[in-house]
This record gives sequence, C-alpha cells and structure tokens, in this order.
Amino acid sequence: MKQIEMFPMIVDQKHIDDYLWYQKTLKQYQKHKKNSLRSHASFKNQYMTFLSWQDDPDYQHCQLELQKEIRDVKDRIITNENVYDRIEDGIDRCKEKLQQYNQYFSSLYEF
Repeated sequence: MKQIEMFPMIVDQKHIDDYLWYQKTLKQYQKHKKNSLRSHASFKNQYMTFLSWQDDPDYQHCQLELQKEIRDVKDRIITNENVYDRIEDGIDRCKEKLQQYNQYFSSLYEF
C-alpha cells in the first residue's frame, strides 16, 4: 500500500514504517497469546490428571515417576504463566505506541 493511499498528507516514512511494524507485532503477540492460553489449559489438564492418579492403586508402583511428572508439569505451568505475562506486556506496549501514533497522525490534520 502506498503512503498516499494510507495518509493523504505526506508523513515521514519512518513514522509510517514504525506504525506498520507495531501493527504487525501486535498481531504476532495476539497469536502467541492464543497459543499460550491453549498450552496453559493443556498443562492444567495434565496436572489434574496426574493428581488424580496419585490415589489410584494401579500407580502405586511408580509413585516416584508420577511425582516427578507432577513437578515437571507444575514447572511448565509457571513458565507458561511468565511467558503469558511478557506477552501481555508486549501487547500493552504495542497498543500504547499505536495510540501515540494515531494521535500524532490525527494531529497532522488539525488546522
């Protein structure tokens, strides 16, 4: 898309490139957020399944392995939550920058 199609006034191309970059990055963050939420649900499901097996007599012979799996999935849940928080921060920063650019571009039209 040409600059003139997007903005009737000529604007510094770097500002336009930055604006488009933030839009693209926001979409990527939103995609990562969906994946993170899916992973979190899967980890929680695994965790609940492993916990239910703790009292099952069929798993008494492998309790050490089961406890290791429980610890591992808990670690994955925590890691996933930390990644999710960083994704949310990235989304917030992109939205903030896009809002700043929107204000900047709209101020160009004020007479």
